[in-house]
Amino acid sequence: MARRTSAELREVFSRRADESIAAQLSRFVDRGFSYRTIVAIIKSGIDFPEKLLNKSEAEILRMPGVGKICLAEIMKYREKFGKQ
Repeated sequence: MARRTSAELREVFSRRADESIAAQLSRFVDRGFSYRTIVAIIKSGIDFPEKLLNKSEAEILRMPGVGKICLAEIMKYREKFGKQ
């Protein structure tokens, strides 16, 4: 399955969620996260991607739904935006 573009993900989110939730989700889409990773992050109570910069790798791995692929996306984000 091909990875969706940011525009496609925003469209999916806007159909599935009200405006405030769609705005929250778009914060993560703009940072390059996949739909699955976004869902795992938000279900863990993280509402801004920057909060991932303050979590240890062990804390991230304890988040429900985060496996190797999600962790790789999060680590890529951390490398790009400030914490390795």
